[in-house]
Amino acid sequence: MNYKKITSVILSALIISAAFSYHSVKAADTNAVQNTTNSAQDAPIDGTPYITNISSNSVFNSTIDPIIKINNPLLTEADVGQGKSIYATLNGQPYKLSFISKDGNVLTLKGDTIGDNTPNGQKSTLTVYSTANTIATGNQAQKSSSVDFIIDTNPPSISFEDKNGRTIDDSGIYSGEVDPVIKLGDNYHIASYDIKLNGNPYDGTPTQNADGSITFLGKPLSEDGNYSISVKVVDDAGNSTTFSRSFTIDNTAPKISISGITNNSCVNTNVIPKISINDADLDASKTTVNVTRNDSVLPVQLSQNEDGSFSFEVTNEGTYSFTVTAYDKVGNTTTSEPISFSIDKTAPSLNFNFTNGQYFNTPFKPTAKTTNADDFISKLLINGSAYSFDDLPAFSDGTYEVEAQAKDKAGNLSEISYLKFIVDTIAPQINISNVSDNYYYNSSVSPIASSTDVNLSSFKMFLNGAEYNAQPITQDGSYQLLIESSDKANNMSRKILNFFIDKTAPSISIKGLANNGFFNYFLNPYVYINDPNELMSILLLDGQDYHGGFINQDGKHILLVEAVDKAGNITKEAYNFFIKATPPEIYVSEIENGKTYDHSVIPRISFSKDVVDSYTKITLDGNPYNIGDEISSSGKHELVISVKDQYGNKAEKKIEFTIEGNISSSATVSSKIHTIIHKILPAKTKKNNRIVYIISAIIWVIIMITIGIIIYRYKKSKRSDSNE
Repeated sequence: MNYKKITSVILSALIISAAFSYHSVKAADTNAVQNTTNSAQDAPIDGTPYITNISSNSVFNSTIDPIIKINNPLLTEADVGQGKSIYATLNGQPYKLSFISKDGNVLTLKGDTIGDNTPNGQKSTLTVYSTANTIATGNQAQKSSSVDFIIDTNPPSISFEDKNGRTIDDSGIYSGEVDPVIKLGDNYHIASYDIKLNGNPYDGTPTQNADGSITFLGKPLSEDGNYSISVKVVDDAGNSTTFSRSFTIDNTAPKISISGITNNSCVNTNVIPKISINDADLDASKTTVNVTRNDSVLPVQLSQNEDGSFSFEVTNEGTYSFTVTAYDKVGNTTTSEPISFSIDKTAPSLNFNFTNGQYFNTPFKPTAKTTNADDFISKLLINGSAYSFDDLPAFSDGTYEVEAQAKDKAGNLSEISYLKFIVDTIAPQINISNVSDNYYYNSSVSPIASSTDVNLSSFKMFLNGAEYNAQPITQDGSYQLLIESSDKANNMSRKILNFFIDKTAPSISIKGLANNGFFNYFLNPYVYINDPNELMSILLLDGQDYHGGFINQDGKHILLVEAVDKAGNITKEAYNFFIKATPPEIYVSEIENGKTYDHSVIPRISFSKDVVDSYTKITLDGNPYNIGDEISSSGKHELVISVKDQYGNKAEKKIEFTIEGNISSSATVSSKIHTIIHKILPAKTKKNNRIVYIISAIIWVIIMITIGIIIYRYKKSKRSDSNE
């Protein structure tokens, strides 16, 4: 068993495993394994060639001169060469062997120097052939011996780059984050590698690539500082390569400090800011300052002082703002927070919200403004007492003397101001007598008015828009009395009184009704009360309250109307009238509208008592008809009755009926009785249909009683005759 080959494979596996597990691997010492000669081992007695200085699967980092020993007493120098008993091939091609010596039965041979690197992924194979030792083996079989090996004289490769694509030069300075990517390659196989950061194992992620190379992605570096990365890689042949890269990360922008002026300050002198910049890699040539005055860019000359600081000077009044921008050599930049300040060499002035001696008619809160909003009131006395303008009360009635002075942020003082103001919130009082608001008068009116106020300035009266001097008001009409009074503080009192003079009583007229009139229709009288100032009206119909609407009852009526206006004037009117609007009534029996009879008929006709005979008209089929006449002709008939009362109210009734067949006089006894009575009664009595019916009924009862008596006597007489 080839223990050396097994040991080499196991060692390589352990090295790769350690490389991926810990990311920092120390190369093993492989020179002893790679260059072992085994010279002490004897050649086999069966004549098998023995390659003394090359073990199978060994790796070399230099040229090789193979040494071969063959134990065969029958072979000599003459047997060495291609086509002879002893020959060799290298990777399948003839390979030259040279005779060195023969010691006893052992020949020592030397092969040509092998110096070419073995192609990546392959192995070189050396095979030596020899005739067997027939003395020892008893046969002439050919013997051979082969070894696989690798020659690798090229050292491993190391490349270094930034994952972000930047070139990281030695001793370079960089900002941001550096993500080292280290690629380890070898033309055959990497045995071990060691990557350190600042002398310590560098944490990262290795990846085995398909071509056998290793890509190591180091942990990103972003903290400011100096960094040194060292790499050592060893291949299986013991070739090694080292690499180092030192650089600096600077992510800290320059620090700017400014003195000589504070932000939002206000001064009354020239300003010289001092600018100090702290950075190890400052690029002073790029330092700039941006200055504005009253929002316009102001060019300034930036000077560098002996201590390395910078400065500039501004002298004119105005509002300034400036920023400083500094760069270091890796491009980190800082712009300072804006510094704002004002140069104010002018004393402030005060502007009050009142003038000296001004009057106010509401509680007044005095205020003052300065020419610059940043200035303030440094002194304020009102009637000798100190006040703060930020907490002033509203002053009520009184006279107030003010003493004030202003101060600006730069310390400038204004002149002292002396002013006075008066607060008067009380309006003049107006007094009025002899007239009241919204009152109606039925006589002349003489108003009396006056006004009182300690600061009275005006008093005026107006009547219906014209100036008024308190003369008596005598004419009927609507009046508005306006009284205005004001004082020096413009307090104004104003009173308005509306009143009316009305000496005329209301007039009454009624539409649709005449006094002592007669009407044959129901009335809806409309009462007009003519008075622009009407207060109330009373309407009584037959002694009851009447609120308008139809009067729909026949008979005699009286309507009383009383009107009162707002000035107390009264008018009364009475209307008597008579209404007969109900039409007369027509009563007909013995025939009905739409009926058919097979006998003659005598209609019973009567009227209400208000019918006037001269206005009564009865027709049968268009011809005059007398009440009580028998109707016996066959065919259709139309009976038309028209009546009217003395007030012109009309009534009409139409009855259509039919008589069929051979008609004989077959009117009922009661009908004939009714007809006879109707003919003999006076006209006035016939109008009352109820009387006609009562008389007819009485006669009918008398007839029935008479017939009964006659029948009774007849039967009694007949019974007497039979008894005899």
